[in-house]
Amino acid sequence: MKKLILGLALASIGTSATARPLWMGIESGMSYEEVQALYPKSKNPPAPFTRIDHYHRTTDMSFKLMDGCWGNAKVDYKKGIVREVVVQQLNGGDEVCSQTVLQNLTSKYGKPHAESDYTQTSYNQIGIRREGYTFVHHTWIVDGVEVKLTVRQGWDWKVEYRERQDTDGTVQF
Repeated sequence: MKKLILGLALASIGTSATARPLWMGIESGMSYEEVQALYPKSKNPPAPFTRIDHYHRTTDMSFKLMDGCWGNAKVDYKKGIVREVVVQQLNGGDEVCSQTVLQNLTSKYGKPHAESDYTQTSYNQIGIRREGYTFVHHTWIVDGVEVKLTVRQGWDWKVEYRERQDTDGTVQF
């Protein structure tokens, strides 16, 4: 009887003892099955989602952010456990959409803890330099979770949500 009680107590702890909220109810440490239960595969999912699919190592969720702005969330699993959630622009996008994402994150998390920008250049086949894309990164550290928004050329955006593995709170690029 003692073994049964101890087993039930340990089972109730599960992976959620260190779970950290990442995105839309999905937490670090959740199992693939827990995410499926939270967001069942559906042809008619609840708003704002337009599609939810579960694959072997990922869950894909498409949604409408606002008129003309669509996104896709990809939940990545490592050994069946949520590792990160990456949300990115699904359609061609525009500056209004990326600014809305930045405003939403800033209103939720406050001013970014770190910001950086750089231009990626490339060279053509005969070695002539071509101007590349400009990237801007905005990073928040919130309750052990790193939220990183990357905006390319002012309109193409991606947000990465992952649990921080370091303990000193520094932002690493």
